[in-house]
Amino acid sequence: MAAIGLESGSNKTKPKEKIKNNYIIKGIESYSIPFINMSKFKIIFVNYNSKLYLNKNTFINDLSNEIKKSTYGYAGFYKKKDLKKILNEYIFDFDFKGKFFSELIGPKKEISKVIIDILEKNKEYLNSKNKIAIFIFPTFSECIKKQTNGVSGFSPRKDVFHIYFNPKAKIFRTNLELSAAHEYNHAIFFENHKSRYTILENLIVEGLAINFSLKIVGKLPVFATALNLKQCREIWPKVKKILKSQKDRDYQDLFHNETKYPHWAGYSLGYLIVKDFLIGNPKISWQAIMKLTPKFIFENSNWNQTI
Repeated sequence: MAAIGLESGSNKTKPKEKIKNNYIIKGIESYSIPFINMSKFKIIFVNYNSKLYLNKNTFINDLSNEIKKSTYGYAGFYKKKDLKKILNEYIFDFDFKGKFFSELIGPKKEISKVIIDILEKNKEYLNSKNKIAIFIFPTFSECIKKQTNGVSGFSPRKDVFHIYFNPKAKIFRTNLELSAAHEYNHAIFFENHKSRYTILENLIVEGLAINFSLKIVGKLPVFATALNLKQCREIWPKVKKILKSQKDRDYQDLFHNETKYPHWAGYSLGYLIVKDFLIGNPKISWQAIMKLTPKFIFENSNWNQTI
């Protein structure tokens, strides 16, 4: 999901660069757990100092300076300025101003175990061709803390996804599992498809991730049930008119703002469209589903016929 929860996937495909240097993560005494190597995954806790900051920009600069360019770019981005933009969206609320204390993420071993367990379970249904790097960043967003128990995620490309974790989060296991499964699904989508820019593509991509995380975790994230079936049918005639739109404003209105549509309407609608496709095609494996185009999935759901 993106800001709270928005994965834009707007990082356009570029030729792969040959970068020799490895990731350099600065250790901070006992808090230094740079990464955990696995056969297909790499968990990276991005370190930062625990101290009083006078403003959020200084913290974002300090945090982003910990990220050195590697085969993963800058934590999934080709330019550090784009990484900073996403960090700002996920770590702080839009209207945040003033001083704050950058508390450290504590239960690193527990967080790592939850992620590893869920990724191993993911592999039963979906395998990636890439070694995926999972960057763990802090978040001090009150919105994320209240709505998803202090856990959110973002996936910029096929071999990277982010997990944002509030250091004060206590009951986080389910939301961490959901985020890991959700973002992993996005990474697999980017592995099979080059773009995801229209409203229709965004609906299907989010619907795939939500239905996949339901399959893995057995529960739905709160944003998937923001609207029920009746409410989604009521807004559908309006949404159908913008399915080909690539405007960021239309995306924000449908998925995050509360001006033209209810909050998180796009996630609930995407979940129901893909759910309908899965019900009608129960024998297709997830590995095969992820290779299907969003247009094909939509056209083979009953929502294509709904007025």
